[in-house]
Amino acid sequence: MGRYNFRTNKSLAIYDFDHTLCHSKGVVKVKDKENDEFFKLTAQEYTDFRNAKGPDTMARYEFDFSDFRGQPQKGEPITWTFNKLIRDLADETCTVALVTGRDELIGPKEWLEDHDIDTSKMILMCSGNPDKSFCYESLLINVQPENVEIYEDGYPYVNQCIEICRKYGVTCEAYIITKEIIENHNTGSLSYVISRV
Repeated sequence: MGRYNFRTNKSLAIYDFDHTLCHSKGVVKVKDKENDEFFKLTAQEYTDFRNAKGPDTMARYEFDFSDFRGQPQKGEPITWTFNKLIRDLADETCTVALVTGRDELIGPKEWLEDHDIDTSKMILMCSGNPDKSFCYESLLINVQPENVEIYEDGYPYVNQCIEICRKYGVTCEAYIITKEIIENHNTGSLSYVISRV
């Protein structure tokens, strides 16, 4: 594989897509089946909503994720993380992966390519549900990194990644993209978590 021999790279950088690399106007449309009320949630609000409700409570809602299929609606790069992605792609010792909770990859792939990102230098994965653990585990098994950096806007996904890294004895540095950075695209406070082994 030459330069992009994933198995010999020492670092793995994992990026989420929605509200980490790309800020869009997409919303999750929610119907409460008990009272037929409808409301909308941003991707970040959906993550918070899902974490606040138990599985039994979640069963009372129907979710429409159609805004998160295909290319993002009016998607704009979040400069802070987009610059990190460009930096990591230029680093020969770093394998770069995109792990999205979406159920398809073509929209994010096309959007990245429209913004001059060579996706052939990346590993692209979608979990299709809120549990990204199996994606993280697959990356750790195949890439065999010495350390992992993850860029995410949701704490649950960061915690999933940290758990998998601990399982395999790999240091994980997590950068939680805050609403401030998402809205300003370039500046704002940042949450940082590190799990050393």
